[in-house]
Amino acid sequence: MGICIDTPAGVVTNSAALAAVTPSPGDTFQVRSFRTGASAFLENIILKGAAAHTARVLSPQLHDNVRGITVISAQAPTQFSLPRETGQPLTSADALQVQANSGAADSTVVALQNYYTDLPGAEARLHSWGDISGNIKSIKPLEVDCLAGAVVGQWNDTLVTSTENLLHANTDYAVLGYTCDVAVGAIALKGADTSNYRIGGPGSTLQDVTADYFVDLDFFHSRPHIPVFNAANAGSTFVSVLDNVAATAVKVQLILAELASNLAS
Repeated sequence: MGICIDTPAGVVTNSAALAAVTPSPGDTFQVRSFRTGASAFLENIILKGAAAHTARVLSPQLHDNVRGITVISAQAPTQFSLPRETGQPLTSADALQVQANSGAADSTVVALQNYYTDLPGAEARLHSWGDISGNIKSIKPLEVDCLAGAVVGQWNDTLVTSTENLLHANTDYAVLGYTCDVAVGAIALKGADTSNYRIGGPGSTLQDVTADYFVDLDFFHSRPHIPVFNAANAGSTFVSVLDNVAATAVKVQLILAELASNLAS
């Protein structure tokens, strides 16, 4: 089954009124085409700006095509703009319109967290807490010193082993969550074990929000949300960061659980 999480993102600059968000290169706000009988959900809208900001997701398939899902926040970044217990069902291949505003001389970034139960060509290693909890050998915070994109609102990828390379060979690691020392728009994991989709969340410095972010999502949604990657794939696994300011330096710690035995998938 092609389970997958995708975190497309983009930016609006110098617009006091709501304006179309420009997607980061390689990203799209169009819902990916999923199999008949499968489901997809918009689980979170993450935004970060210099001041209070608004983001809007529009589609005729949502409640209405006038205000759609509109969220307002002064958090930077937001943690959960939608209820954690549920998500907005999405329609296959729907062309979502994403809008946001910013100040007269700054930018706002927006990221969507989309969950797919069966996406053709995807096979992300996502697991439930029940697969992990009885199989933990060690907790390993893995530091990755990152920069947000040199262009505002664009992802920048940093190899997970670029700062420290102490992972045990051929071992599975579950990513329970992450922490960071500087607030950024969003942080994501990307690699072969995520089907090369970004599995992300808010770049908040509130550790009680992010340190077990993926475990919390698993509990709230009752669907597998915890990414797992094997150390053999560390050379093609990245931490991705984007921000509403160019080239923000941030130390990210992936909160890893080393598994006593590798998982089947």
